[in-house]
Amino acid sequence: LNSCCARARLKRPHSRLRMYTIAHLVLIGTAAAIDVKVFILAGQSNMEGHGVATMAAGAFDGNGTVEYSCANPSWRDLPVCATAAVPPREGCRAEAADFDGLMDENGNFTVFDDAFVVFEGSQSKRGNLTIGYGFQDAWIGPEYGMGLSLRQASDEAVLLIKWAWGGTDLEHDWRPPSAGPPPSEGGVGPPGWCYRNMTQVVHDVMENQLSDVVPGFDYATDAAEIAGFAWHQGWNDGCDETCTSDYEANLVHLISDVRDEFGVADLPVSIGLSGFGGWGQANDRRLGIMRAQYNVSTYLDRVGVVETRGFFRDFNETQGAINQGYHWFGNGETYVYVGTAMGECMKSLIDGSWTQPFINTSMPDSDAGSCGVLADGSACAW
Repeated sequence: LNSCCARARLKRPHSRLRMYTIAHLVLIGTAAAIDVKVFILAGQSNMEGHGVATMAAGAFDGNGTVEYSCANPSWRDLPVCATAAVPPREGCRAEAADFDGLMDENGNFTVFDDAFVVFEGSQSKRGNLTIGYGFQDAWIGPEYGMGLSLRQASDEAVLLIKWAWGGTDLEHDWRPPSAGPPPSEGGVGPPGWCYRNMTQVVHDVMENQLSDVVPGFDYATDAAEIAGFAWHQGWNDGCDETCTSDYEANLVHLISDVRDEFGVADLPVSIGLSGFGGWGQANDRRLGIMRAQYNVSTYLDRVGVVETRGFFRDFNETQGAINQGYHWFGNGETYVYVGTAMGECMKSLIDGSWTQPFINTSMPDSDAGSCGVLADGSACAW
């Protein structure tokens, strides 16, 4: 099994990719206004979402869950990490992140009627934006904070189409067509099965399912526009030196191929830095993935990378529900911040105001501490 991390994975069956672009959807009815802004979200387990939302699904007093942050305003005491500025090298909260209004007076999470989610891949879920679009029903991924951010900036409906599968790498599973076969594959190659399935699902939703997902959408009179691509991935590639060294080139190919696939040459791309371990992360491979992600933003147009290391919370800090550092220790507050920062970046990319801040990946301040445990109970190493 070829993998940057030695971990068995199930492969979802896929049918032959249908080749068509969004243009013929947008042009149905030339006088139609743009009614739905569509954002594609993709990645591995951290895009699936392992952030615990409810206190019942958390541990101890629930600290680190979204519900805890809704009930306890101590998050306001954290310094703010501005999205488009070099942040302080300390724990912080995302600019524009706000837990007020996420739950009602009866303790129910708010369900938003102007933003919608389709999650396919390892799961199959769809509906209005709220918690529950993570890997488990009481969990969230970056879609939650990102959806909250994007809906506030649009008069149109927002649709997030998320395709994610845990334990997958860009070197093989997500390998884009233009990257060619991996050198180790002897000509067996692209596109990777995750890339194929992700693009197929997006095409299918856009062509056939918008009326089912967005209430009142009518293909005869309304229109939808793919407005951005969001990427949060990197753990598995960071397990291997070759996958790490190939990551920057593979990411360039991914961005180029996604833009070509959907016919938007300058599609905005928001990337959440693989900031696991926080400011103390010193592993060369982990820093190499972060460096590759940042580098791409310095020479590709309309690509932004947001710093996330300030959002990392060590397991001992909150006794989070999941002792897995590669899943942000299951900290729901962290996932809200990561998604919010990605959403704020996306908004700035769209309106043309984004300026990429410098991301320093060469100077860890301290030890990153324990990575926790793997799914099989064995010790995790960064």
